[in-house]
Amino acid sequence: MEQVQETKEERKKRLNRQRQAKYYLANSDKKKQQQKDKYVPKENPKKSGRPKKDVENIIIPEPITITRTTSFTQDELISIIMNDERITSKDTKKTMVSDIKRFFTNAECNSLRCLKSDYKLAINRVEEGFVSKGKNIGSNFSAGTLRSTFTTLATIIERYVGSFIPKKVLKFIQDKVKAYKSQATDDYIKNQEEVVYPTFSTYKNKVELMYGKESKEYLLTSLYNAFAVRDNYGGIPILTSPPTTLKKATTNYIVVKKNYSYIVLSNYKTSDQYNTLKLTLPSNVNRLMKIYINNNNIEIGQPLFPEEKLSNFVSNMNNELGYFDLGGVTAYRHMRVSELDGASYSDKVALANTMGHSVLTQKQYRRNLEVV
Repeated sequence: MEQVQETKEERKKRLNRQRQAKYYLANSDKKKQQQKDKYVPKENPKKSGRPKKDVENIIIPEPITITRTTSFTQDELISIIMNDERITSKDTKKTMVSDIKRFFTNAECNSLRCLKSDYKLAINRVEEGFVSKGKNIGSNFSAGTLRSTFTTLATIIERYVGSFIPKKVLKFIQDKVKAYKSQATDDYIKNQEEVVYPTFSTYKNKVELMYGKESKEYLLTSLYNAFAVRDNYGGIPILTSPPTTLKKATTNYIVVKKNYSYIVLSNYKTSDQYNTLKLTLPSNVNRLMKIYINNNNIEIGQPLFPEEKLSNFVSNMNNELGYFDLGGVTAYRHMRVSELDGASYSDKVALANTMGHSVLTQKQYRRNLEVV
């Protein structure tokens, strides 16, 4: 039987995996013991974990009034997006602003009026990575980036511009969205390496062994075992009751009661589609959280975890555990979905709603689980 020759890239990945496995086998026991010896429960919450980065305040431009003479320049569209109260997620606004900047930079348009004169040229420049002075350097963008860019462009035309742009132009852009969405899904599945994920049970046992049950690592793992949302647990404050301010619709927080606790997520990636998530903690996770709060002297109004994003923390933890290929928070979502094999479709839909994504997205998280 003729042996199939691997490409240079495949050989590079194979050798890298072999090196990682060899290193892990040679050093895992030693490294685990070092981590156990070094671990000391944190006494000062302000010194626990990584230092919180200064988050740049989002500058909201002055609102503009859309009229028949509005040109829809880049600055005008950014102002419209940032002042649109219907978009409750900050991440969504950030993504749309980035998409608009990408469109105008590459299409070399001063306003959306360019779509009336030669929309195919403008779209083609974005697709092929067109830059100033007429130089075409080839496509710089993945199918996912182009899907996002054209989705935002189509949304803007539908929501704000209306008949200013002909319907045939909008349909042309919408067709681009469909094409790149399909391509992005195919690319995502094709480019994923076959990583074998641990079961959540095995993973939690390793976390407990290395860090202890009262550690930040174990509490975070338990939270994601209960509710495998995206990277949304960082920086959210502990409260005794829901906030009553006008901004409560865009706030994530934890409410701690005497006999139970729950997490409210109103600001996350897909909050426009799935609205607010209210997640009541299982009793065992609630106990762990209260012990952690007490041990670390976390006061009401302070965040449970100081980092705005926890993916780097989880990625480093996975490396310490010997799971070099798992990455960050997304690993929890892969493990959680992969354990659904054989579950009913109703259970899969229920989990998808809790995780804040679609059942189709859930299929992309499916990975091989280790045999235990």
